[in-house]
Amino acid sequence: MKPRRRGHRWAVVGILACAGVVAVVAGSLVGSGTDASATPRDLEGAAVAFEPGASPPPASRSRAVDDEGMRLRAASHGLDVALGSLDSVDGEVTPPGFTSAYVVRDRSVALDDASTGTVVVAMHALSGGSAPGNAFIDPTTGTTMVGAGDLIDVATTRYTVTQVRRVPKPDLAFDEYLWIPAAGRLIVITCVPREGTAARDNLVVIAQATPTP
Repeated sequence: MKPRRRGHRWAVVGILACAGVVAVVAGSLVGSGTDASATPRDLEGAAVAFEPGASPPPASRSRAVDDEGMRLRAASHGLDVALGSLDSVDGEVTPPGFTSAYVVRDRSVALDDASTGTVVVAMHALSGGSAPGNAFIDPTTGTTMVGAGDLIDVATTRYTVTQVRRVPKPDLAFDEYLWIPAAGRLIVITCVPREGTAARDNLVVIAQATPTP
């Protein structure tokens, strides 16, 4: 059952979450007919396969862009990646790439207006690979690597992390606190990958804009 539009709340339809993914050895995705140039790659250049049923929608629907010429940085975690953008499709967010973080345009204010509303960013984390979300979650131990007080730069806006949550994927769209627009808020969503099986949870990092020194 899908949540309904209610007054000032955003119309979050379906599950707003990036799909879980699994890294595989380069060359083992399909048979000899595979187009290597089209094979997704992680931050270290290793080939990646989506979990069954979790492939991203056509770019014609999500209007996904891998690099908008800006960066997402979390210096204390060694994270510095391209900032892309996309739209949710049928209420779900599935980033097409594993080397960028993606602003979810239809759930965010424009980056130039970040001080006036909420910016939502989605990015993958990998089990057995390296993606932007791995800076925030250790897939081997399940340990959260980000916490209150950490700094995240999204384009020209600096945010300070105020809260970190682990939320089951089916529950994410119904978390009323997250989806009430708030001035200067950042929400970063990544998966909590698990060895050999589909991700069940999302890691949600909530941050607030803070003056840049």
